[in-house]
Amino acid sequence: MAELWELVDINMQKTGNTYVRGSGEPFPAGNYHVGAEIWVKTPDGKLLLTLRHPEKECGNMWECTAGSYVAGEKGAEGAARELREETGIEVSPHSLRLLGRRVRRNMIVETYLCLLDSDGVQLRLQPEEVADAKWVTPDEVENHPDMVKNIRESYRLYKSSLRSR
Repeated sequence: MAELWELVDINMQKTGNTYVRGSGEPFPAGNYHVGAEIWVKTPDGKLLLTLRHPEKECGNMWECTAGSYVAGEKGAEGAARELREETGIEVSPHSLRLLGRRVRRNMIVETYLCLLDSDGVQLRLQPEEVADAKWVTPDEVENHPDMVKNIRESYRLYKSSLRSR
């Protein structure tokens, strides 16, 4: 089933427009869809990277968990859903810490930090989205050769928050 995106303006105010993902229709000028990047961090400082399914855009590239909000979702609610769907990690939206927002083409990306209580998290990967996952150090993220470009930019932008506790 196709995702329906609720569109906003540059100030995150609803425009009243929606967009069906993958419809091929032109994206309405001056409108943005909203999505999230979620950096998951263990108590020992490791970060979760997931490998994009080979048939997706940027297939076989590594990223933090990321995705778009569907109509009716906002903020951490959509981020928590994406995290649950793609990795099986269930957290309260209130436990996610917003690191910041940035505009990327026709998308406003909200970047969150999810601090886990323990290191031994059992992952359940969504096979049509995620081919593999691994826990890495911040240094490994910084120097990883196969990162999605905008995720590497996200890491560099929020590096100090991702390295500290």
